[in-house]
Amino acid sequence: MALCPSIRRGKCKTSSQEVLKKEGVLKRLADTVEHGDSDGCRQAAKDAVASGIDAYEAIMEGCKKGMDIVSAKYDRGEVFVPEILLSADAMYAAIEVLKPHLDTSKAEATGTVVVGVVEGDVHDIGKNLVRMFLEASGYNVIDLGRDVQLDRFITTTKESQADVIAASTLMTTTLYSVEDLMKMLNESGLRKQVKVIIGGAATNAEFAESVGADAWGADASKGAKIVGDLIRQKREGK
Repeated sequence: MALCPSIRRGKCKTSSQEVLKKEGVLKRLADTVEHGDSDGCRQAAKDAVASGIDAYEAIMEGCKKGMDIVSAKYDRGEVFVPEILLSADAMYAAIEVLKPHLDTSKAEATGTVVVGVVEGDVHDIGKNLVRMFLEASGYNVIDLGRDVQLDRFITTTKESQADVIAASTLMTTTLYSVEDLMKMLNESGLRKQVKVIIGGAATNAEFAESVGADAWGADASKGAKIVGDLIRQKREGK
């Protein structure tokens, strides 16, 4: 077998170095989120942009991995709410840097989306990612926050004439809140006027179908794209 020409070897070496550099930046993003280091995470995000790393990949393979580690530690009782909040702040510091660089095409059908984490659940990392992608796609987003009383979903949807409700929960113990929300939408007469997408680690497509939601979002990016489909369906009378 002929030896690889030196120039090709040089290219291979450069490619390998680029991969290692990328992996290093993604690891720094994860580590700084895990340790709640906002300044370090912000700088790692800037380095990701400078290195040409895709912004979505930086968020999902860097920041989110760090939050996943913290969430697992929280479940094991190794860290508590203050640490969770510090890690969230670090993640948001990075997201503010990365957000303008997201390759997100403008949705054909703009509209108003009410987002919130249902009553009883205080985990809002996923919801905040959904909000970010929706805003980047040009939607008018009304963020109700976390642990949202169900009547606020109803009132806000009425007042804003929202096209879509995006409700989420991370905990199986609050799945009943999603069920109750769907019942309240039916009882109030709003169900025929608004599309509903649910998401969060405790949910799946089967659960969404069982409670009568229109769709389920597997992750933030997919959820934002599905919202566009739901709005188009609504305006087409489907």
